[in-house]
Amino acid sequence: MNKIHVARVSDAFEYKDWGGCIRFLLMPPDAPVRNVTLEIGTFKPGEELKGHRHPESEEVYYVIRGKGHLKVGEEEIDLVEGMALVIPPGHDHFLKNNGNEKLEIAFITSPPEKWWLLERLEKLEDQVRKLTASK
Repeated sequence: MNKIHVARVSDAFEYKDWGGCIRFLLMPPDAPVRNVTLEIGTFKPGEELKGHRHPESEEVYYVIRGKGHLKVGEEEIDLVEGMALVIPPGHDHFLKNNGNEKLEIAFITSPPEKWWLLERLEKLEDQVRKLTASK
């Protein structure tokens, strides 16, 4: 088995139910990671990431390109390219692309959210059922 796992944005699982497009690069069961996840979020001008919280996980944002606005609890901050920040566990947060160009952010979460892993496994099981039923 290789010790290095390579993931490419172009091959990543896409999720659009929260707003924008979230691509899961490093997340169990698709990658050999246990304690961290890496997603890339892409948001067109005006698009939002729904408000949510991570009860047990801290989340790091790194702004790859573009501008946006983040609200964490009652705090608000403008996001700019090259900025990194940490959202502690248990805090509601909401993101909006308020710029004129695409906003791209790396989301790093540790530990991985258990509820999301279960939902992801259910979606994979549904895909397998559909594939096997069509044969």
